[in-house]
Amino acid sequence: MPKLRVSVDEVQNRKIIAAIRYGSEMKQIEPVKLSEYIGISRTTYYNRLKHPEQFTVRELRRICKTLNLSITQLLEGKLESTENV
Repeated sequence: MPKLRVSVDEVQNRKIIAAIRYGSEMKQIEPVKLSEYIGISRTTYYNRLKHPEQFTVRELRRICKTLNLSITQLLEGKLESTENV
Protein backbone atom coordinates (compact mmCIF):
# COMPACT_ATOMS: atom_id res chain seq x y z
CA MET A 1 0.00 0.00 0.00
CA PRO A 2 1.44 3.43 -0.90
CA LYS A 3 2.20 6.03 1.72
CA LEU A 4 -0.49 8.61 2.24
CA ARG A 5 0.30 12.27 1.93
CA VAL A 6 0.42 14.11 5.23
CA SER A 7 -2.44 16.58 5.59
CA VAL A 8 -1.91 20.32 5.94
CA ASP A 9 -3.37 20.18 9.46
CA GLU A 10 -0.93 17.45 10.47
CA VAL A 11 2.01 19.49 9.16
CA GLN A 12 0.85 22.53 11.15
CA ASN A 13 0.37 20.40 14.29
CA ARG A 14 3.92 19.09 13.93
CA LYS A 15 5.25 22.64 13.61
CA ILE A 16 3.46 23.71 16.80
CA ILE A 17 4.78 20.72 18.73
CA ALA A 18 8.31 21.28 17.42
CA ALA A 19 8.22 24.99 18.33
CA ILE A 20 7.06 24.22 21.88
CA ARG A 21 9.69 21.54 22.39
CA TYR A 22 12.45 23.65 20.84
CA GLY A 23 11.51 26.70 22.90
CA SER A 24 11.39 24.62 26.07
CA GLU A 25 14.79 23.16 25.35
CA MET A 26 16.34 26.54 24.59
CA LYS A 27 14.90 28.06 27.78
CA GLN A 28 15.77 24.89 29.72
CA ILE A 29 12.22 24.52 30.97
CA GLU A 30 11.11 20.99 31.81
CA PRO A 31 7.68 19.93 30.48
CA VAL A 32 6.34 19.64 34.02
CA LYS A 33 7.37 23.24 34.79
CA LEU A 34 5.93 24.50 31.50
CA SER A 35 2.60 22.84 32.29
CA GLU A 36 2.62 24.60 35.69
CA TYR A 37 3.41 27.96 34.06
CA ILE A 38 0.49 27.66 31.66
CA GLY A 39 -1.89 26.43 34.37
CA ILE A 40 -2.70 22.90 33.26
CA SER A 41 -1.85 19.48 34.64
CA ARG A 42 1.07 17.45 33.34
CA THR A 43 -1.33 14.88 31.89
CA THR A 44 -3.32 17.56 30.07
CA TYR A 45 -0.09 19.07 28.73
CA TYR A 46 1.03 15.75 27.25
CA ASN A 47 -2.45 15.15 25.81
CA ARG A 48 -2.31 18.58 24.18
CA LEU A 49 1.06 17.71 22.63
CA LYS A 50 -0.52 14.59 21.14
CA HIS A 51 -3.45 16.66 19.86
CA PRO A 52 -2.27 20.29 19.50
CA GLU A 53 -5.58 21.39 18.00
CA GLN A 54 -6.99 21.09 21.54
CA PHE A 55 -4.78 23.86 22.95
CA THR A 56 -6.85 26.84 24.01
CA VAL A 57 -5.89 30.36 22.95
CA ARG A 58 -5.17 31.16 26.62
CA GLU A 59 -2.76 28.21 26.87
CA LEU A 60 -1.00 29.17 23.64
CA ARG A 61 -0.59 32.76 24.85
CA ARG A 62 0.93 31.56 28.12
CA ILE A 63 3.28 29.22 26.27
CA CYS A 64 4.38 32.09 24.03
CA LYS A 65 4.95 34.37 27.01
CA THR A 66 6.91 31.71 28.89
CA LEU A 67 9.05 30.73 25.90
CA ASN A 68 9.42 34.31 24.64
CA LEU A 69 7.88 33.51 21.26
CA SER A 70 5.25 35.39 19.34
CA ILE A 71 2.01 33.58 18.59
CA THR A 72 2.89 33.78 14.90
CA GLN A 73 6.24 32.09 15.49
CA LEU A 74 4.52 29.32 17.42
CA LEU A 75 1.78 28.69 14.88
CA GLU A 76 4.05 28.90 11.84
CA GLY A 77 6.83 26.86 13.42
CA LYS A 78 9.37 29.66 13.18
CA LEU A 79 11.84 28.47 15.76
CA GLU A 80 13.94 31.60 16.21
CA SER A 81 13.62 33.26 19.59
CA THR A 82 12.54 36.90 19.81
CA GLU A 83 15.35 37.75 22.23
CA ASN A 84 18.96 38.27 21.27
CA VAL A 85 21.43 35.72 22.55
